[in-house]
Amino acid sequence: YLLEAMRNGLTKLNIGTEIRQAYEKAFRETKDVEKARVAVSESMEYLIVEYFGIKGSRAKLQ
Repeated sequence: YLLEAMRNGLTKLNIGTEIRQAYEKAFRETKDVEKARVAVSESMEYLIVEYFGIKGSRAKLQ
């Protein structure tokens, strides 16, 4: 459904809050910037693969 939305003009997805919250929660709990960065990476992976259902998108978007 995401590719169809892009074909119909979708140009922006607001995911900043989700990413920021992952960072803030991990940093608050650990006080470790690297662990907070890992939390951001994991949050991004979840959003891309699980929430939006995008896997192997490089080939699909070319």
